[in-house]
Amino acid sequence: MLNRLIFKFTKIIFDSSMICHNGKMLNKILDDINIYSNEEKIIGVWINKKRIYRKVITLSSISGNISISDLQIDDLVKFECLFKVALPNSQIQWRTIPWTYATSSGYGSADYLGGVTLSVDQSELQFQCGKGFTNNFEKGYVILEYTKSTD
Repeated sequence: MLNRLIFKFTKIIFDSSMICHNGKMLNKILDDINIYSNEEKIIGVWINKKRIYRKVITLSSISGNISISDLQIDDLVKFECLFKVALPNSQIQWRTIPWTYATSSGYGSADYLGGVTLSVDQSELQFQCGKGFTNNFEKGYVILEYTKSTD
């Protein structure tokens, strides 16, 4: 007599909320990657296997420099800057910085040129903006993604 074994397979479905890595739920890991926050967040791993951090700096003015020495930046991975500015024609416009388009007059003039740099020692943001940007600035954001010298 031939004995037969019958296997019955049950479909197993994994939800991302069930999967953990180093004790952290996968949903929480995915949420952290996509969050833009004024608090420093770990968002990934850079090519040198160091953690990548992201921090958004909210700007209420662009007069003077902003200290970021507490971030202890090693490699700058991504650096974005956006300004909301009132133009002479009463329009409000968001501009990416650097803004390098200039014409002889109006909101395209040198008064509305602007840039932001990271200081040589990576300890502060330095703004270089024409008076059109400086006088009519409403708000802005600097988004930094970086590795740390302490990791």
